[in-house]
Amino acid sequence: TDSDSRTRALAARALGYLRDLDGAGSLLPILDDPSAEVRLHALRSLDRVAPELAARELATSRLSGEIDERVLRVENRIRAR
Repeated sequence: TDSDSRTRALAARALGYLRDLDGAGSLLPILDDPSAEVRLHALRSLDRVAPELAARELATSRLSGEIDERVLRVENRIRAR
């Protein structure tokens, strides 16, 4: 793990661009990151790489209590499918 949230966010974003299904599992732990930017990119990337897994994570309320508007918009988009 990196102590710099910007680096973690970029890494999460890169995993989404790579569309590497094997990398989807490494996005799960950072859905709980203290940084909203990291959570945002992790959720977007997870949805891009493994949309069913993203939906399942939301269905199990893993991200309950989210307060960041950007993350909430992505959550709502995933739930609406």
